[in-house]
Amino acid sequence: MRLEVRHLELVVAIADCGSLRKAAARLHLTQPAVTTQLKRIEDHLGGTLFLRAADGVKLTPTGQDFVQEARSMLIQLVELERVTRRNAQYASAPTRLAGIPAYHFGLLAAALKDNVTSRTIKETGTLTALLTAGELDIAVLRRFPGTPLTLPPNVGHRLLTREPLFVGVPEQHPCARRPEIPLEALAGEKWVMPEPDDSGMNAHFARECAARGFEQRIAHFSSEAHVALTLIRESGAV
Repeated sequence: MRLEVRHLELVVAIADCGSLRKAAARLHLTQPAVTTQLKRIEDHLGGTLFLRAADGVKLTPTGQDFVQEARSMLIQLVELERVTRRNAQYASAPTRLAGIPAYHFGLLAAALKDNVTSRTIKETGTLTALLTAGELDIAVLRRFPGTPLTLPPNVGHRLLTREPLFVGVPEQHPCARRPEIPLEALAGEKWVMPEPDDSGMNAHFARECAARGFEQRIAHFSSEAHVALTLIRESGAV
């Protein structure tokens, strides 16, 4: 014979119950069947696992070692089944992606092919909270210089890309045809900026302007790109 999981479960049940009769009831077997199976196991191992007594059974030293190892193996089997089931569920479930509405976010969603669901969310705090709660698998966040990004300890992070910030000017602006514009050349302009959020973008840009000797005159706030472009084109804002 070969030892099987049912043999380990039988010996552990007898050790737990301290009685062949009680172990048989737990395993939904007859007592003679448990007695016969135990004898086969002991004959196969070449040693006695239990000492029979009027009030039940007690483990021999050999039996104690066997039960200790058997318990460990049964626990490992339960864990193996749990991990395998979890991995099978993850393999079939779509990857849940969320992040900032940006070009590279769309590229990442496309790279994950068909098995992905995605939504755009700007707020860093919301994305971090969804990651912590296990409601997202991947989040694309923004981080600007001077604004720390605090992530929970169970969340890993990788740098996806570095992007410059661009300033848009009207087509008729004197600087529009220049290949490069010093930021201070726009000191006197009216600005359109995104609504401030917890990414720190607006604060970062304000610091860059202050470092060049001026404070922005923000006339408009809009987080919609088409609105910002219309304001640049029609009202002359930058």
